[in-house]
Amino acid sequence: MCQDCYKDKKLTQADMVHHIEEYADNPDRGLDMDNLVSLCNSCHNKRHKKAHNLDQNLTFDGDGNLIRKN
Repeated sequence: MCQDCYKDKKLTQADMVHHIEEYADNPDRGLDMDNLVSLCNSCHNKRHKKAHNLDQNLTFDGDGNLIRKN
């Protein structure tokens, strides 16, 4: 279940696990359960866009790769 959607009282299947503290910044916390949150693809994109101030024409695909929107 997507934890961000659940906070908004919506039930959405989670598509991925998100590292709260980015893996690239702290690989030692890569499997730390306190550093992981289940998210749907939409919420995952929102978190990354907010954290990285990404161009609104970019998104993440189902595998977590950054791609340009069609």
